[in-house]
Amino acid sequence: MRFSTLRWPFAAAFSLLLLSPAISQELVIKPKWKAGETRTVWLTEVSKSYEDGVLTEEKEERLDAKVKVMSEDAERIMLEVDIRNAMLKQFMELSDKLGAELDPWKRLILRYRIDKNDGSTTLFNWEDVSERILSSYEQVRRSIRKTEPEMVPMLDATLTPIIELYRKQEVVESLFANQLNFLTACLYKPLNEGKPLETVETAGNPFDPSGPQLTMNSTYHLDAFDRENGRATVRIDEKMDTEAFRNAMRAMMESVVKSMAGDKMTKQQQQEMDSVLASMVFDLSTSTTITMDTNKGWPVRSVHSTNGSYSVEGRKGNTETTITAEVR
Repeated sequence: MRFSTLRWPFAAAFSLLLLSPAISQELVIKPKWKAGETRTVWLTEVSKSYEDGVLTEEKEERLDAKVKVMSEDAERIMLEVDIRNAMLKQFMELSDKLGAELDPWKRLILRYRIDKNDGSTTLFNWEDVSERILSSYEQVRRSIRKTEPEMVPMLDATLTPIIELYRKQEVVESLFANQLNFLTACLYKPLNEGKPLETVETAGNPFDPSGPQLTMNSTYHLDAFDRENGRATVRIDEKMDTEAFRNAMRAMMESVVKSMAGDKMTKQQQQEMDSVLASMVFDLSTSTTITMDTNKGWPVRSVHSTNGSYSVEGRKGNTETTITAEVR
């Protein structure tokens, strides 16, 4: 049914009136942080692994991070994060098994630069961070060379690809993403209730720099906004296009297996390995719900959930990880 010429202006005005509350709920969170301001983040990480639907491992880790605003000007904010080593427990357990005295780093200083134009965040001391992380792996290598020299070829074949990854900026930055991305994820983005914000990010593939880039599709939902009390709830759903990642992982695993086998790999073993690698399927999705103090721009609480699944020759498994962060 068509509106008459007379009725149309009234209908249009009524429609705009209905839409106006949603329009007024647009939110762009701009932090009002001052140099010297500090916060403490308390993190609890719970991880559960399953194989063919059966729980095989469950663990819980508690971390803390001290956040300090180093400087702030018209273009950027400089943030320093002092975080405890999430891998400390594993390294100490490895130390006991090797009967060696490993001294891995216990805390690490991360320095971030936040661009006020788009909220993009860069770990600008990533090279220092990389060297600190690699020093722990080098300790493992030296210890095993002394105590179990026969394991050195297998160790080198396994660790070398990992060590090479930790020499890349995107990999070093990603190591702390699950624990710390929520600090700046909601800043400087136009958020609307009932109107999701879609973003697409691409990055070089650390496993295959010459291959296709990795793509992450993110959807931001402003689930609630209490303007009067300065609180907002933002949910971020992320989905990775895993095809390029999967192909690169296959190539890396093939390289490791061949390095370990040397010239001893038979044609049949090669065919078996090709069959296993061809059957590998990965999938990864994440969701983060963040409660923000919209007056000051600090997050108050975050719950980050990751679900990674795989399938190899019909065997299926998945790992569910939840990281809860409280900011005080």
